[in-house]
Amino acid sequence: MCVDEVLKSASASLVHYAVSSGDQKPHAYSILKNSMAMPSSFLMFIFLAAVLSCFVKAGAKTFPRRTAYEDGTIMLGGLFDLHHNAGENNSCGNLLAANLGSVQAMIFAIERINDNKRFLPNVTIGYEILDYCLQPAIAVETSYELVVKSDHRFSLQNCTGKNAGKEIAGVIGPMDSASAIMVSSLFEIAHIPSISSLATSVELSSTLYNHFYRTVSPDSWRASLLADIAQFFNWTYVAAIALDDSFGRYGVWGIEKESNSRENLCIALTRFVPRVDPFDQVEKIVLELKKMENVKVVLVWLYGRYAQSFMNEVVRQGVKGKTWIFTDGTTPTDPFFEDDRFAGLLNGSFGILHRAARSEEYQKYLVNLAKRNFSGSTYLWWQEYWDNPRDKNISGGSLEEYFSDENPFISSPYVSYTIDGVDAFAHALHNMYNCREPHGLLEGGECPSIQDLKVMGENLNVYLRNVSFQGLTGTVQFDQHGDPLEASYDIVNFKSQIGKGLERVLVGWWTRRSNSKLRLNLTKITWNNQNGFGGIPLSVCSKDCKPGERKVTRSSCCWECVDCPIGTISSDGISSNCSECSEREKPNEERTKCLDLPLNNLKWSDLSAIAVTCTTALGLGLTFLCFAIFIKHRNTPIVKASNKELSFLLLFVVVLFFAFALLNLLSPTDILCRVTCIWRDTVYTLCVSILLLKSMKIVKAFRLQGKLPDSLTSRPKKRKNFCLTGQRLHLLIISSIQVMLNLIWIFVDPPSKETIVRPLQYIFAVCKPFRSVSGHVLLIISVAFLMILSLACIYYAFKGRKIPENFNEARYIGFAMYILLLCSAAYYPVVFGLEGWYVGVIGGVTTLVSSFALLGCMFGPKVYVIIFSPEQNTREAISTEIAKYSLSSTVAGGGAVARVAPVPSSQSSL
Repeated sequence: MCVDEVLKSASASLVHYAVSSGDQKPHAYSILKNSMAMPSSFLMFIFLAAVLSCFVKAGAKTFPRRTAYEDGTIMLGGLFDLHHNAGENNSCGNLLAANLGSVQAMIFAIERINDNKRFLPNVTIGYEILDYCLQPAIAVETSYELVVKSDHRFSLQNCTGKNAGKEIAGVIGPMDSASAIMVSSLFEIAHIPSISSLATSVELSSTLYNHFYRTVSPDSWRASLLADIAQFFNWTYVAAIALDDSFGRYGVWGIEKESNSRENLCIALTRFVPRVDPFDQVEKIVLELKKMENVKVVLVWLYGRYAQSFMNEVVRQGVKGKTWIFTDGTTPTDPFFEDDRFAGLLNGSFGILHRAARSEEYQKYLVNLAKRNFSGSTYLWWQEYWDNPRDKNISGGSLEEYFSDENPFISSPYVSYTIDGVDAFAHALHNMYNCREPHGLLEGGECPSIQDLKVMGENLNVYLRNVSFQGLTGTVQFDQHGDPLEASYDIVNFKSQIGKGLERVLVGWWTRRSNSKLRLNLTKITWNNQNGFGGIPLSVCSKDCKPGERKVTRSSCCWECVDCPIGTISSDGISSNCSECSEREKPNEERTKCLDLPLNNLKWSDLSAIAVTCTTALGLGLTFLCFAIFIKHRNTPIVKASNKELSFLLLFVVVLFFAFALLNLLSPTDILCRVTCIWRDTVYTLCVSILLLKSMKIVKAFRLQGKLPDSLTSRPKKRKNFCLTGQRLHLLIISSIQVMLNLIWIFVDPPSKETIVRPLQYIFAVCKPFRSVSGHVLLIISVAFLMILSLACIYYAFKGRKIPENFNEARYIGFAMYILLLCSAAYYPVVFGLEGWYVGVIGGVTTLVSSFALLGCMFGPKVYVIIFSPEQNTREAISTEIAKYSLSSTVAGGGAVARVAPVPSSQSSL
């Protein structure tokens, strides 16, 4: 039976492996030892290849096995998928005409090398090309057929029914990652290097596949490209749909790795389409994708019938408004791109293609090929192509026109990668044949032996690792993983054309050498407008927050927007934290920027300040009017009786009071604070001192014995001068005490400006009267001194309350002092206990009230008499009034009536 032969051959393979490992006479221990040293995957593939070889050959085949063969000194194998995967019983479907160009490219490259007399002289390269129908199982079987020709340890002659053919030095292919992973382990055991022009899975970069090379870049670089595109268009939330194989899973793994490293790209949905019975799962995936309205960009790792069935389901469920980005597994050749059903759906989508490199020589070769007779094993698939009218569309044109730039065989980018793969083998073989010791690449500078094919396969691997030449796709050179050192991708944009499917428009490119570089021509890009918006789609989990909001992050791409806390701002809305404003700032209403806190002091433009200013002007005008009236009537009895010198001095003090009201409206400064404190205390002291002297002199003038006031009686000039000097001395002494207290206060603890900040409200500048205990004590002493003077003044005013009307200043002095004390009682608690713009207003108002009280009480009655009752401002009227006062005082006291002396013609003031 065939199974018995498999077991025997597998045992023989272990013995051969032990011999090749160095034991010339293997025994049981040696065989066991070396077989255990073999990787388990290698043993599995030996057994799998043998079983597949038997069962596939023993079973009924659904397609005839065909091989393109050309003999040569050195043989290269070729593994291409030239038929569709039928999906049943490992059977092959219809011819995959789009890949005929890759097969012919391999043949073209070999013929060109053989025609070059200076390259590999006296050596011809042959080929044996097999079709595996895009099925890994068939790929393993066909690979096994190539392996047994190169290493007789794997030969199963009794099972296969034929002898091994000519040895294979290397293999071009397979074309997909799943098959490449399956067959590379087998090639690894047989020491056969292979170069693929299409397998891009990252898994193939593993050290397990030391004999695997590729001229296309791995998926990890495509992942960098996709991440660069997403970052360029600010797509931070995308979906990934991939086939459940090495190509799809490692593609998604690559983009997830980029997402984790960049932190500005998130994969919203990752789903894998199974290779077996994918249709039920595809329906669920599309439905799930349809519900994700904020995901506008979908990355697709599908090809062949899987891509077509997926897009059919997308059309059936009516998914619209998505931008699809297809990897190179889909975009180059799949026929569904020419279906009008997908034109609206895929309009504005993108495809990622390896950089297409045109070869004029290869194009001429194809044109000449059309003139040949398609016969023989070299053209067996062409014969199948021309025999099936469904696979071609010549439309009456000539064969030469058919083999033009519009033909997919020419435009497919993988043709150039296939040619570069063949050239890489040729350069490695050329270097081996032309090796001269001690410049060889083997250990010790030795050159390889090209006679022993097994040794040649291993040595060919060394020379492939060091090959470097300028190919169609650029510099062909491999790294330690067998991957190319350079990568170039074309970015195409799909544009729908009525009746013609989709047009691929080249809109950019991406290269990777020392670093990656993306270039896009935005003017050529067409966007999908099925969502009603023809611009760049917005594919984000969460929209950017507005200024004044901050992000509450759920993931690196998803967040919620919340208002910034009180006292903080966010100017751009992209930060997770809001910035605090400084102590002297507050946010605006939108919380987008910090504004300076308003100064809450009174301004000249405020209505209150205007009112105080106008009232002050009125008061000053009245004061100057009184001053003018008193000057004009200075020699009248009523002016003389009020002590002209003190009256004029009091008018000057009233002017200072009105001026002080304006000082309350000014914004405080250190100098202004010191001036206002000295000003207020000095002016108040001088005012109270004047009133005290006037009340004392009036009370003393009327002795309560009925005598005339001294001012109305003649007296010596010497005594008069003495009185004037005495009142001046009294004023000087009293005022000096207050001035001394203020000067000590200024030097010990001067008043100064202090800025009070109310966070998020306002700034208020005040005059702080003291900062230490000593300043506080001096303030108390100053206020106490004023209170003592005020109480003394009130006392004398009270005693003189019954003096005649025209001489009764004491009564008005009392009224004025009451008002001064009430204003002081209102002023000090507000100034020292409250803050705000109204403090300046209250200070100004209380000063104005005090000023008008002094002006009205001390000068109002006299001005009234002078202006409106001049008959009372005569000597006779005053003498009569005094006589009446003296008589009433005597009668009230029970004594005799006093004699009233005559009033002299010359009167002097008190």
